[in-house]
Amino acid sequence: MTSKRKICFILPHFFLEYSGGAEIQCYYLAQELLSRGWEVHYLRESDKTGTEVMDGIQVHALPRRKSYLKWMNAAALRAKMQEIKADVWYNRATVSYLHLVTRFARQTGGQVAFAFSRDSQFSYQEHRDNYARAYMKVFATVDLFMFFRALRQADHILVQTLKQQELLRSRLQLSGTHIYNAHPLEEAQSPAPARQPHILWIARIKTFKHPEYFIEIARRLRETPYQFFLIGKLEDTQLRGVLETAAEELPHLHIMGGLTSEEVHEALSQARILVNTSDFEGFSNTFIEAWLRGVPVASLRVDPDGMISREGLGLIEPDLDKVSAAIQHLMEDNARWEQLSGTCESFARNHFDIRRAADRLEATLIP
Repeated sequence: MTSKRKICFILPHFFLEYSGGAEIQCYYLAQELLSRGWEVHYLRESDKTGTEVMDGIQVHALPRRKSYLKWMNAAALRAKMQEIKADVWYNRATVSYLHLVTRFARQTGGQVAFAFSRDSQFSYQEHRDNYARAYMKVFATVDLFMFFRALRQADHILVQTLKQQELLRSRLQLSGTHIYNAHPLEEAQSPAPARQPHILWIARIKTFKHPEYFIEIARRLRETPYQFFLIGKLEDTQLRGVLETAAEELPHLHIMGGLTSEEVHEALSQARILVNTSDFEGFSNTFIEAWLRGVPVASLRVDPDGMISREGLGLIEPDLDKVSAAIQHLMEDNARWEQLSGTCESFARNHFDIRRAADRLEATLIP
């Protein structure tokens, strides 16, 4: 680049305040772009006011809104965009701002990029199902209608997987640029401690993530010497009773709550298997974090672009009895585990380097 370019990420949250998957990816990209000479801004919702500099990123505040009322931030968003005047507006994680961003970008200048986070963002029904009350569903439907209209006005559409690329083509007749989620490789380069007979589940505790399936796997393997760790912040309170009952019944199951990124990485570096029980994901960050540390993934349903089955990065089995048996077999067969572990680490380092993702993003954004 011959001159300093300016990018602004637009999300409801910032990684250092809320460590969701979309926030993690934007933070990693922001740090990499900073190292390449970009000026990086970040718009997120907060009770704070003004601008803070966090790890070199200029973080600005919009008023905090409920998900179906984000359109009320139109005036604040416009004012911030006029103040920042970015070359690129990178919108991710929420559909609610895109129609406002595309509209105001005509006045402030700059390209607009929308990055999909979840497959459910392509569906009216799944979007509506996130809301309990009828009036919320109405807002959500209008919100998504405006989003799909604005998507056609975006300069760039970014998708996480080839599956999302096909969904974009088949459902909306639009084309997008495929960029896999990625991580800094340096994070996983410290010497790994000795492996323990630990089996992990890592996610925000929500209904569609099905932590109860992990509990059932632990129950089926209660006579083994393995320790099961369920890691994540409780976000669907109706699951509280399920977790409390399981913790009382199963002494080898440990309900850890939310951990910091450093604590999660430490747990993964000691573990032997990561279990995923979600109905759907975009491209799970925990998959990449696990693979970079040589941890195979046992997944009931989610297999991003068929990588797990095709590349030998773990196992896919939707039946609880069968997946429990497969996990036990892998835990007992150290030679096979070592082979899978090496394959996972090698594949992850070759495909999920944040530098490659930033290269591809720059090639997309810069003429």
